[in-house]
Amino acid sequence: MGIDFQDSMLNWKPLTPEQLQDWGAFALEWFHVAINSKGFQKPAPFLHKDISEYSDSVQQNVEESMICYEKMYNLRLKSPVQEDCSSK
Repeated sequence: MGIDFQDSMLNWKPLTPEQLQDWGAFALEWFHVAINSKGFQKPAPFLHKDISEYSDSVQQNVEESMICYEKMYNLRLKSPVQEDCSSK
């Protein structure tokens, strides 16, 4: 990609809610961990949200995004250990 690694890429300042105001309440809730992060950490357990409580436009965006997400997920890099375990 032509981007040289720099140690400064491993840490950052947390974003403020004002920086994400255009994303709305959905993004603020959904990306709470990312918004408050300062660097890489062990991921928190995923909590599946029922999107039916959100507006129709948010639900539509989530459904459309999942199509791309699933394609990318299927193309993700896998370590040989993951591949060995998933074939059993």
